[in-house]
Amino acid sequence: MMHFEFFCPVRLIVGDNALEKLPYMLESMGVSKPLLVTDRGIKDAGLATKVERLLTSYEVFYDVPPDSSLDVVMRLYSSYNSSSCNGLVALGGGSVIDTAKGLSLVISAGGGDISKLQGVDVVKKRTVPFAVVPTTCGTGSEVSRVAVIEDRKSSRKLAFASDAVFPDVVFLDPAAVDTLPLRLVASTSMDALTHAIEAYTCIQKNPVSDAFALSAIKEIFKNAPIAKDDKKARFRLLVASTLAGVAFSNSMVGMVHSISHAIGGVEGVPHGVANAIMLPHVMRFNAGKSKEVAGLYREIFSYLALFVGDVAGKTLVDAVDSLMGRLEKEAGLPRRLRDVGVKRGDFDRIAKQAVLDGSAVFNPVSFEEDDVKALLEEAF
Repeated sequence: MMHFEFFCPVRLIVGDNALEKLPYMLESMGVSKPLLVTDRGIKDAGLATKVERLLTSYEVFYDVPPDSSLDVVMRLYSSYNSSSCNGLVALGGGSVIDTAKGLSLVISAGGGDISKLQGVDVVKKRTVPFAVVPTTCGTGSEVSRVAVIEDRKSSRKLAFASDAVFPDVVFLDPAAVDTLPLRLVASTSMDALTHAIEAYTCIQKNPVSDAFALSAIKEIFKNAPIAKDDKKARFRLLVASTLAGVAFSNSMVGMVHSISHAIGGVEGVPHGVANAIMLPHVMRFNAGKSKEVAGLYREIFSYLALFVGDVAGKTLVDAVDSLMGRLEKEAGLPRRLRDVGVKRGDFDRIAKQAVLDGSAVFNPVSFEEDDVKALLEEAF
């Protein structure tokens, strides 16, 4: 008999001027002085100023790097302790959100080394109010129970999975993605597409997560090609990212993420870019190994044909390749590993980390180091 669990405890506030409700929500959660966690890019774009104008008493941390690390989380914890803050607001993409999630874990654990909190449900309950304003079209981290943070000493990305990392409330506001550079729109949209496709095919898939995944896939295929000149399309991609995040938080992700986490840890390639490059190669591998997966790809393709219209090619992989080709031409999305600095000499390290990654166990097809190295060569 079918058995599954589905959980998403996050309140979503969506639409024009959604951010205006931030002060009310913070007050309702008992937050008198939040720590605003963001990055220099958000500050330079002026979005941080918009959020700061909504706050009265607050502290701000601008120094989250594009690929955050355990060290950054611990520096942030020191800032939180010295500032008398009693709540968190994360404003940014995946790195900012996961950094704030890591901080929430350390606070909830009463301090200590964040690396000791790695794993599943090490921290049972979050003790600090937490709001998120995502500013990219792809990570889905705002509605997932996982944070991925790099341990730079070992060049590995560590996963922290717990219901304690879910935020209380998320604000999806069009203003948050209005100024997002087109290349980031493209790479983060492909990140979200990877989340949705893997959610629909991984071993924990279920009818509820399937519905979220299919909706996300439809929105991405409809809106990613026109996001260059259409702000409404960018906003719909932001919503699609959240839909995909709800899906994969319940059904999990697989081999694409296993390899991408390893590529990011070893080579420092942005996660969305690594996912985009590896997605079609892993899809062909999974479909070639499993008739069931091939059938699921046909289901997705048939669904797309109903709602998107003229879907390129005869298979879902064809459609993904076509979408990536358009995003490469219009937004400069990289298609090959060599174009983002990956070196053949690191294939062994990447493959070793990929098979040990927590996402590997949820892939519908088992794989070994040699399989990963063959796919890396294909993508090179």
